[in-house]
Amino acid sequence: MSLIAGSPGGPFLTSLSAVAQSTGEPLPTNSTQAAPPSSEELNVMMAQLSSSDQPEDIATLAYISGFPLVTMERQFNFVTSPNNPPWSGRGPANSVSYATDLVNASFTDVVTPNSDTLYCQTQFDLRNEPVVVVVPPISDRYYSFQFLDAYTNDYAYLGQRASGGNGGTYLIAGPDWNGQVPEGMTKIWTLTNLAWLITRTLVKSPADVANVNAIQDLRPTNYKTRQRLAISSNDTSNQKY
Repeated sequence: MSLIAGSPGGPFLTSLSAVAQSTGEPLPTNSTQAAPPSSEELNVMMAQLSSSDQPEDIATLAYISGFPLVTMERQFNFVTSPNNPPWSGRGPANSVSYATDLVNASFTDVVTPNSDTLYCQTQFDLRNEPVVVVVPPISDRYYSFQFLDAYTNDYAYLGQRASGGNGGTYLIAGPDWNGQVPEGMTKIWTLTNLAWLITRTLVKSPADVANVNAIQDLRPTNYKTRQRLAISSNDTSNQKY
């Protein structure tokens, strides 16, 4: 994403090069651009790094492990900053930012966004308390709710194929919260206190955009997050991730 400063994949490819150098395995190349290692080659490299006691290997492993955490926090700080101009995907933590129309070639925040879905995004900050996510019934089209932790791993998924079209109310809780889940809510446990929700809803044609806007129901919103202040939680205000 161009939300993060730097060339796409630059630091990650640098880390792959470091892995290859530390293990003695050169990265495969072609005449125009270095190709990334296969998943099998990466597994071998990571196993060698994980079992090594060499300082350069330990440093490489720390870089690989820490890179997504730093990247996620940089993104969180950027898109939630009030000093940046408003745009789809930007806004305060634990709020929903909507796209109300399909993207075109002028949109550059994401390299290859879908051209047939409307997006909603939420940056979760779960350090103090859980957040409630309400999903409306959606029975006539594809939709998905993708949850990513601070390592950018997908840790939960809601949607037409995974949970059906009936909707529901979900309690998004951080790793240290151990309160009681209110009746009628389903808990989604999150590994890290910073997390990211991306929703996609199918638009069947340009004339269908208004129907998806109605599902979003922007004022007030159905795709919504809200702080559940009455839910008791542990004080994790000094924890970052």
